[in-house]
Amino acid sequence: MIAPAGWVFHDFRRTAASGMAGIGIPPHVVEAVLNHRNGTIKGVAAVYIRYSYAAKKRQALDAWARKLEAIVSGKAADNLVELAKVRG
Repeated sequence: MIAPAGWVFHDFRRTAASGMAGIGIPPHVVEAVLNHRNGTIKGVAAVYIRYSYAAKKRQALDAWARKLEAIVSGKAADNLVELAKVRG
């Protein structure tokens, strides 16, 4: 993937992480998606918790894909309800 001029690959990771957080994905799942090893889960938990979070990562990425599709298409995501416009 070639980033737009002035962008670096890390910008996509940062955008995805911020976007997933913005749609309610828990921080430890976002960190798992990004393959971070030292984040929310630290100390003894980091040593003993070896769960891959594969299903949670898939759900997070699917939710982020739906959000991106809604942004790109200009249509509301399936799980959003469009509010009536306020009449002035």
